[in-house]
Amino acid sequence: MKCKKMIAAVVAAVVAASCALGGCGGKNQQGGNDISAAESSQMVTSSSAGSEQSSSPEPSVKPESKTSQPVSNTQESSQIQQPDESSENEASTASGKITPKICEITDDEGHKLYTMGTIHIADESIMNMPAYFETAFAESDSLAVECNNTDTGFDLLSITKFMYTDGTKITDHVSAEDYQKVLDIVKDSPYYNEIYAYIKPMMWVSLGEITAGEKLGMDAKYGVDQMLINKAVKEGKDVIEVEGTKFQMDLITDMPENIQNFLFHSMAQTENYTDKMSEALRKTYENWKKGEEIADDDIGEEELTEEEKQLLAEYNRILLTDRNVGMADKAERYLASGDTVFMAVGSAHFYGEGGIYQLLEQRGYHIRQLTDEDAKPVEGSVMESTASTVSETDPGIPRAA
Repeated sequence: MKCKKMIAAVVAAVVAASCALGGCGGKNQQGGNDISAAESSQMVTSSSAGSEQSSSPEPSVKPESKTSQPVSNTQESSQIQQPDESSENEASTASGKITPKICEITDDEGHKLYTMGTIHIADESIMNMPAYFETAFAESDSLAVECNNTDTGFDLLSITKFMYTDGTKITDHVSAEDYQKVLDIVKDSPYYNEIYAYIKPMMWVSLGEITAGEKLGMDAKYGVDQMLINKAVKEGKDVIEVEGTKFQMDLITDMPENIQNFLFHSMAQTENYTDKMSEALRKTYENWKKGEEIADDDIGEEELTEEEKQLLAEYNRILLTDRNVGMADKAERYLASGDTVFMAVGSAHFYGEGGIYQLLEQRGYHIRQLTDEDAKPVEGSVMESTASTVSETDPGIPRAA
């Protein structure tokens, strides 16, 4: 019985920490835009949703798939056809309506792909999606997400990858000062338990982000990714994995120790960490709801040493830049298949230098942002979060069948 309780506690610790991993940042832990460590929220938030839908294979690629058409790498301005946003977005947000950015990507043969950046922790306002979202989703044959968490696949071997298995504890790998400061940040979270003594720094950093989100009333149970998966399942659409649970778990657990320790140290040394992270989360979420580009916040970078800047750059390469290329490649495959796919991955993957939109533009694809004028009547639409299937005291943790 004691062993079973120990395993359950480990699962709770790992799952809870993981649910912040994914989102929209990839910046730093000095109060900047690091919603980043959240890239695997989708693998953990909702076994309790009750769905038996499994991930479907990708659409088969037809022989006449599109050949990339490179353009100048010095291109600085985006070629995405943008609507006039300013006052329209402000009025929409004030009225409670959200207007997240959804784009239609096409090739020269007329194949179509819809794209949407996601926020992996949110609140109930995500249920107020605009009509153009409903139209794009209804026109899509399938949904593509980073990973389909209706079957998390957690087992003891997977869980131990998040832990020290050589007999050491977190206190053997970080300074006593840093440990106490980070502990003070996370100890009141309902997700925290004594098992964290054996958990690696990356999970502590993630729990810090969850704690900041809790302050704003945000939770993974309202995550956009999970809402889309639930909607696809209810409406009978296939769910395709862009990366998959194993890929994302390996991404986290294989993060070099010096980078994990750097993130932990940065979190510890950030004055008023929870307040600063909460503000960064709030700004990011507000931008997402208005369909604005996720800001590339450089707060705190001027305080980093050259070695720390190199660690941060390597972290962002692993978390964002390298993955963006793989995601753009998948987008091409979806387009070439002839099926219409609704592709939804973390918002930060789409924007900026080396983002998915830039990569696809450089390969010759056409990108247009949707507006209310694209909306058409849709019947049989289903919108729901996981909130009704998750307890208030233990949100997001998978339950045994």
